[in-house]
Amino acid sequence: DRSGFPTEMEVKTVDPTSLEPCCPKTFYPLLEWYLEVCPGAPVAAVREAYKKFMQSLGTSPSHKRDEHMLQVMFWQKYDDGRKTTTQRPSKRASSVAHTFSNTSGFDQDGIEKFNFSEADHVYSSARKRKLLQEAFVIYLNLRAERGLGADAVQLMDEANAAVGAEVLVNWHRAIGLSKAAPLYKDFRLRQYEERPHLWKRFVSLARDNSACITTPFNGNQRAKLLEGIINRQLDLAQLEVQGYITSIFPLDSRDKIERVDGPDGHTAERIGEAEPSQLLVTWGLPDSAGPFKKAVAFTRTIFKRVPLEEVKNYYGERVAFYFALVDLICKWLILPGVVGAVTFVAQRSMFYDPRTEHAPRSRVIIDIFYACFIAVWGTVVLESWKRESCTLAFHWGQRGINKAEVPRPHYVGIMRRNPITYEDGQVFYPASKRAPWQLLSLSLLLTLAFLEVMGTIFTGRLRGAWVKEQWPFAERAQQLTAILEDAQMTLCCKLGYRLSLWLNEQENLRTGTEYINGLIMKVVCHELWNRFHLYFYIAFLKASREGCVMQVQGRQTLIEPEDMNGKMCYEEVSTQVTIVICVEFAKNAVELIKPIIKTYMGNMFRPAPDVLAVDEEKGYARMAHFCQEAMEKPPYGETLEIDGTFEDYLEIMRLLGHFTLFSLVFPLAPTLGSLLLLVELRVDGFKLFEL
Repeated sequence: DRSGFPTEMEVKTVDPTSLEPCCPKTFYPLLEWYLEVCPGAPVAAVREAYKKFMQSLGTSPSHKRDEHMLQVMFWQKYDDGRKTTTQRPSKRASSVAHTFSNTSGFDQDGIEKFNFSEADHVYSSARKRKLLQEAFVIYLNLRAERGLGADAVQLMDEANAAVGAEVLVNWHRAIGLSKAAPLYKDFRLRQYEERPHLWKRFVSLARDNSACITTPFNGNQRAKLLEGIINRQLDLAQLEVQGYITSIFPLDSRDKIERVDGPDGHTAERIGEAEPSQLLVTWGLPDSAGPFKKAVAFTRTIFKRVPLEEVKNYYGERVAFYFALVDLICKWLILPGVVGAVTFVAQRSMFYDPRTEHAPRSRVIIDIFYACFIAVWGTVVLESWKRESCTLAFHWGQRGINKAEVPRPHYVGIMRRNPITYEDGQVFYPASKRAPWQLLSLSLLLTLAFLEVMGTIFTGRLRGAWVKEQWPFAERAQQLTAILEDAQMTLCCKLGYRLSLWLNEQENLRTGTEYINGLIMKVVCHELWNRFHLYFYIAFLKASREGCVMQVQGRQTLIEPEDMNGKMCYEEVSTQVTIVICVEFAKNAVELIKPIIKTYMGNMFRPAPDVLAVDEEKGYARMAHFCQEAMEKPPYGETLEIDGTFEDYLEIMRLLGHFTLFSLVFPLAPTLGSLLLLVELRVDGFKLFEL
């Protein structure tokens, strides 16, 4: 029975105030602009015309005023305000013009940051602003002559015709509508009665070691609810902007190490005998073991499957999606790893000199097969992730969510009336002020890309000169310059990331989604160019410009361009890909060891605490101990807007690029990449769980 479900929205009468003349850019009533907001307000000519109209309104019949009550209320509102704001602009006018809480174009000292002027509200041309004022005075005089029943749109057309320009607009025309658009009331669904048996039930360990509670929310959901309660009382994002807080996070709970969702549930008698959680089994290391035993335990768990459901319940859906992606790629890399290893052996057994020999027919067939296989594999992996992500999103309740985003705390702008909802208080930042920063972003990133190309060309020439002049370690010139090139890419990656963060902040994007999308566009485009332009240069340009370094009769030799016969620098590309994969392994080791050493050194030089971490009388650890331990851990991400998964996704993107674009010159890349991703999966989990 659908009779109780509203399926259509009822049409509401057009708001009469939306038909009155308004500011072309900020949509506030033009009467309010000239009487309270604009420089020199109230404008004498407008005030006199307004007085004339109010006098005619006072002589209108009562039934006429009752019929047009909304219009009467609109005009009388400014009549009352004018009497109290003749000498100085009102407090509301000042907030409309320039400042609203902490999101305006002025700081606490009133220093203007973004130079919002009269042109930002109405027209940029002084001539059009003068015509607008004249047309509005004519409009008010026509209103006074024809009374309340006159058509506002027709009066505007006559006023525009009198000044010879279409300067007077209402809200509908300002947003580009040819006629008035009807407004609608909110759409609401009937509330359902609560049905407890339809809710999921989770067992949560209580503070008392001998008790437990049953709740419809898992640990991650409880943390989100708590954050929502805090956000209703405190603006955490604004506090972060002002420097009062650096981050907000929940303390670790016992759900992290003890399983509370057993098949038969927990009772008060079994709380002390709770099984270890899947997170502890997969990512935890024994506390009492030495370094060697911890390394052995770490190695044993590399091939364990990530418990995605437990990760989602404890760390949240965003972190769980990252581990799901890496886990899926690891599974799909098994087949190309095997095929790549076979191809690598075949290439080594059928080696030939591309300058003087033709490739064996079997070698050509194997290379073409592997190239087509990798191309198809990359497409299949992407489509498989689309299906998997949709399945997980549906399973985890992440589909069909309409997120109503509020402006970022860093977002500043001018106050205007919302052109969609026609409500006051929208913070608006003109695109014309954002465009210079976007142009600067493009210019700086292109300049950085040009410098990277210059560095790549320099390294290529250094490699050739090193071998040609037989400098020390000339036999390792390819490997050493490849390491130098990788160091350059890493340095430019860090520089580009920091530059993108700063430029993205200067563009003053409104919502968190716009901010993240803008950052992704900058960082990903720069990262793709920074990481992969080198291979295209070596493969397609270096041979014809500088020649190639090759192994000839057991010795590194520089082959001049005229002797390459149009062939590519195959050996150099292969060496560079190999070095990059090996360096990624080293980075994972550093990523794992660095926080451990930092924590160890911090504990070594930290003075002894004045209060013991354990309450000797009760036998329990003090809450202050857990708080201090949590605050000393490094944050997971840059800010509250950019979490740690951002850089993790970038790393996965780089590896996939190497697998799909350049593994033909080094077919062992998928084999080593599968091991690398397994280690990456384990290292990321260990950092999240322990560090």
